Amino acid sequence: MLSVLAAEDLYGYMIIKRISEKSGNVFMFKEGTLYPILHSFEQNGYVKSYWAEGETRKRKYYKITDKGIKALSKSTAEWNSYSEAVNKVVKGNAAHSLA
Repeated sequence: MLSVLAAEDLYGYMIIKRISEKSGNVFMFKEGTLYPILHSFEQNGYVKSYWAEGETRKRKYYKITDKGIKALSKSTAEWNSYSEAVNKVVKGNAAHSLA
């Protein structure tokens, strides 16, 4: 979610849409899941919200903060390390099963 907000400020529905698009429709958040996460991010200082006029009405937009960028960077590094380790295990097992 933070990675999507790092690219641009978005309102709730657009966050859901961007995540869905970027994941090839693998991740399909519901509003009931999204907003508690956003509120938690806001309480932790990772995002700030503001109201702005949309095409048809006012919408609450979310903007990543410097603290959020640091958290994203840390999470990305942790994920890369984790996924690299999993790939080593999976590829190592695949090589043995092919022999």
